[in-house]
Amino acid sequence: MKNALRVGLFALLLVILFGTSALLVSADATATHSTLACDQFSASGTSDSPFVTLYVSNLTRSEFWFVIIPVSGGKYSGTLHFPAMPAGTVLNEEVWGSLDIYTSFSDPNYYDEGAYFNLDAPCTQTVSACPNPLPPGSTVYNVPQGAPAFYDADPNTKVNFDLPAGTWEISDFSGDYAHVWIACQATPIWIPKSAVGSPVG
Repeated sequence: MKNALRVGLFALLLVILFGTSALLVSADATATHSTLACDQFSASGTSDSPFVTLYVSNLTRSEFWFVIIPVSGGKYSGTLHFPAMPAGTVLNEEVWGSLDIYTSFSDPNYYDEGAYFNLDAPCTQTVSACPNPLPPGSTVYNVPQGAPAFYDADPNTKVNFDLPAGTWEISDFSGDYAHVWIACQATPIWIPKSAVGSPVG
């Protein structure tokens, strides 16, 4: 009887340990609001993961785009821009939880194995010709060596590309970071202030 009781308790302990681990690893990502245009996908919602990935693909042309958005207080909001498509193009849009910043889908951090948002829909319109206009008072600066790029003035918000060396419009500074305007169709990014050289002109 005691042996049977010990075996039963041991089995229960294994279930608790492994069951709890599975719950901690899996984190869901929801999209409580999403908007699909023919050149951008915006979504906001909740996730237990530290990051979410916004993803759009055109399956008929084997093209895809993605951006990694940080989650703060269990919530996220972001926009993925991509080349304009003809109205009516069916696109697959997805949002999933990611464990860390990544650059390739071969990275195990790209997906947290939790529930995710997935929808195929035709796009109906493009957004304005310049959804991200150059902020007033921006100044052109040299960025001689290029710089790592971030979504926010925070080292934990690294994006999946670096800013190339060149001259760039900078709208403002926040602490150790500079806010860089890229183009009308691109979301502004932040780079380390230490990478910024002298103003041009």
